[in-house]
Amino acid sequence: MIPNLASSSASAGRLPDKIVVASTKPCRPQNVIPHPLHCKELAVGWRVAKNTSLLFLSSIWGLCWRGRLTPGWSCKKHRSARSQPAPGEVLTLHIRQEIVMRVLAVLAALAAATPSSAIEADTQPTPGILIGDRLLNVATHLRIVPQAYSIRQTDSALDTLLESAGSLPLGTPAHLVDENPCAILVALLETEAPRIVVESSDPFDVTDPAQDPQRLMPLITQADLVEHMGTAIETVDFTIGADLAIFQIGEMFGRSAEAAALLDEREARIASVEALLPLARSMRATVLHGADGGDMAVTVERPGGPTDLALLDRIGVETVGAPTAVPDAGGAPMRVDWHAIAAAEPDVIVATGDADQVRAALRRATASVPALSGIPAVAADAILPLPAYSDMDVVGYPYTLEAWTRAFSEIAMAAVSAPAASR
Repeated sequence: MIPNLASSSASAGRLPDKIVVASTKPCRPQNVIPHPLHCKELAVGWRVAKNTSLLFLSSIWGLCWRGRLTPGWSCKKHRSARSQPAPGEVLTLHIRQEIVMRVLAVLAALAAATPSSAIEADTQPTPGILIGDRLLNVATHLRIVPQAYSIRQTDSALDTLLESAGSLPLGTPAHLVDENPCAILVALLETEAPRIVVESSDPFDVTDPAQDPQRLMPLITQADLVEHMGTAIETVDFTIGADLAIFQIGEMFGRSAEAAALLDEREARIASVEALLPLARSMRATVLHGADGGDMAVTVERPGGPTDLALLDRIGVETVGAPTAVPDAGGAPMRVDWHAIAAAEPDVIVATGDADQVRAALRRATASVPALSGIPAVAADAILPLPAYSDMDVVGYPYTLEAWTRAFSEIAMAAVSAPAASR
C-alpha cells in the first residue's frame, strides 16, 4: 500500500522531512515502476504532511513533476591464452552425421532435466527488493519472489512469473543510477519492503560495467528514507562462489532446505561432468551465436571471453577462429571473420542462439570464402547447436556445462574409435 502522504496525522509521525538521493540526475516520469502515484502528488502530500517547504527527490530541484509514473523500462540484451598447436598437430575429425544426431539426443535428454523457473501463479511476493540478475535467478529457484526488483535482462518466462506474483520491475541498475534515481525510493514507499538485497559480483559484467548493482549502494545508503523506515540493506556476495551465495540466500530468506536441495543437485551435475573429463582427444572449436537479423546477426566468441572461460576452458577445448587484429573488447560479441575461421580449421563449430541463422550465414560465407568448405567442422558437418552460456543463469550453469561436455565427449570418442582409413 502507498502511504497516505496527505494525512498530516498518520504520515507526519513516520516520514522524514526530505529524501536525499545521491545523484545529479533528476527523477524522470517515464520508464519507472507501474503504479498510480504522481511525483507531483508525492511532493504536495509530503509538504502538507510535514509542513515543509519542498520535497527533494534528487540532488537538484527536478521533482519529476510531470506525468504519471508508467511502465516501459528497457534492459540491455545479453550478448552474450592457450598456445597454438605445432604444425601437424591440428586434428582433422571426420564425424558422420549420425554422431551429431547422437549428440543432439543427449542434449534433448539434458534439456528435459534442466530446472524450471516456474512458480505457482498465486505465489505471494516475499518481502524485500532484490537488485541483481544472479541474485534474482537463485531467489526464484528457491521460491523467493521479491516485492520489487532490478536486473539487466529478463525473458518471457521470468516476466510471467514475476508479473503473476505482483513483483514491480524497477528497470536496470544502470537506468536507476543514471536516469531515475528516485524509482527505488518510491518503490520502497509503496511496498514498505523491510530489506533491500544487492548482489555483489566482481567483475559483474565485463561488457557493460554500468549495470553493476553495487553502483546503487551510495544511492540507497545515503537516502534518509531508507534509514527512517528501518529498511535493512544487505549484500549477497557471489565473489565467494555460487555455492556459498546460494547457501547465503537460503539462510537469509528462510529457504535453507530448498538451498540445500539445489546445492545437492549442482554437486551431482558437476560430478557427472568431471566423470567425462579429460576428453578422449583434444579439439579446437569456433563458437558462433545467431541472433535476430542486422549486421551482427552472427557473432563469434573470442578466446578469453565468457563462454570460453566458463565452458570450453573447463572442458579442455581450444577456442579458435576469432579475429585477432582488434582491440580488447572483453567479452563483447565480435563480428565474424570467415577468413580467420577458415585459417583456424576448427574441428567443431558450436551454434548457440539461433542455430539456423548460423548455418545460413555459414552457407553464404562459403560462396565467398571457398576454403571454409574444407575445414574439418564443415566437411564432417560437425556443427552443434548448444545452449548459450549466460553468466546470469547461476542455477542453469551446471546443466549448460554438462550439455557442452557430453557433446564434446561424444565427438571425441567417435573420432578415436573411427577407422584409421576414415580419418
